[in-house]
Amino acid sequence: MRICFWSLVFLLVFPFFLYPEIVELDRLVDVLAYCDTQENKQENLLVIWDIDNTLASSPIEVGTDQSFVYLYKKEMNKTGSSIEEAVDIVLPEYWKIQERVELETSEENTLDILKKIKANAPSIALTARSPQIKDLTLGQLQKAGFGEFSSLLPHQEVIQLDFLAGYKKGIIFCGNNDKGKTLFYMLDKASYFPTKIIFIDDKVKNLKVVEKACLEQGIEFIGLRYNAYDERVKNFSPERYEQQVKDLFPEGIDVSSYV
Repeated sequence: MRICFWSLVFLLVFPFFLYPEIVELDRLVDVLAYCDTQENKQENLLVIWDIDNTLASSPIEVGTDQSFVYLYKKEMNKTGSSIEEAVDIVLPEYWKIQERVELETSEENTLDILKKIKANAPSIALTARSPQIKDLTLGQLQKAGFGEFSSLLPHQEVIQLDFLAGYKKGIIFCGNNDKGKTLFYMLDKASYFPTKIIFIDDKVKNLKVVEKACLEQGIEFIGLRYNAYDERVKNFSPERYEQQVKDLFPEGIDVSSYV
């Protein structure tokens, strides 16, 4: 009877240890409060960062996440194509644009915060960027002052999931794949099994899919939605974007290298 009683208690209480948490924050320094060094070393913590509109962004409209949304919606309105078709059409243009766009850190102390966390817990990046621009992205981050992320996973330039994905120098490039499924595919390949994951991303949908994957794996999850870019996303200007494209590409955009 005692065994049955404690089994019932475990079944009732255990879910609360894994109950996911998503918290809004507008300063990256607040991430430090969730990364207590001694506790998390014992828990085998993994810290995961989104890149665009979280760690960094283009300082102009061109090259931002919101500009990509503008591009595929414009294509949908123009041709009546589905979102999947429109994304496939505009991706080469978005990739080409990245060649002439720099990244700047989201905050003045972004690099210091990242360095402090990396010193106490493995830290990788999980981005919706495609593997086709992995080297370009690494160059942008290096120019912005970012060092390498933790190299926990086997080097895989490109892999085929539902869509192409890849991994290089601590960054998982998901492309159009589900971030949660892509993350755990990579972790399984590396035989790396954290007991706790902290994921920082500006999009709730990305936090939710990683949260779901963590729950399925029995891993404690804390999602931190970084909202410092919300106003900038809201105030995106198509007119300013179009003018900036003309200024950056007076000769027009040749996407032949990506087709």
